Amino acid sequence: MSQPASLTTEQHLARHLGEETAEYEIMQALLADEQRALITGNPQEVELLATSKLRQLERIDVLGRTRADLMHQLGLNDRTALYGWLASRPDMLSAWQRLELVSEKARAANSTNGKLIAERLTHVNQAISTLMSSDQSTLGYERDGSARSAISGGRSFGAA
Repeated sequence: MSQPASLTTEQHLARHLGEETAEYEIMQALLADEQRALITGNPQEVELLATSKLRQLERIDVLGRTRADLMHQLGLNDRTALYGWLASRPDMLSAWQRLELVSEKARAANSTNGKLIAERLTHVNQAISTLMSSDQSTLGYERDGSARSAISGGRSFGAA
């Protein structure tokens, strides 16, 4: 991403922070939609959202790398330098804090969705284990969906 000649690096960074914040807000909306799809049990919607999330993450990654380059050009190579520089630029400080806030909200929403997925997976695995160990499991199916043998039922001959 090249800078227009009329903008200073500082002005370009200010504009860039707004763009990156907007992309994180889009990510937050996708994560909220994903959470609804997870709660309602809509795997097709989760799959569609996964594709959208990947594209959005790619955009955010490009913006993050560009921001890092701009900050490096300004000599902002660590948090101390950054916050020292931002202290005399209240508008830029506000934009930076907004970016930190929305990116943290997106990370938290993603973490919540990950926990929902893990919880659902645990419940499914527990249900499978219960069904597989049930006395009635001889008429059921294997974990991969194939029919279990009705003759052996998964038990050895002579076993009680």
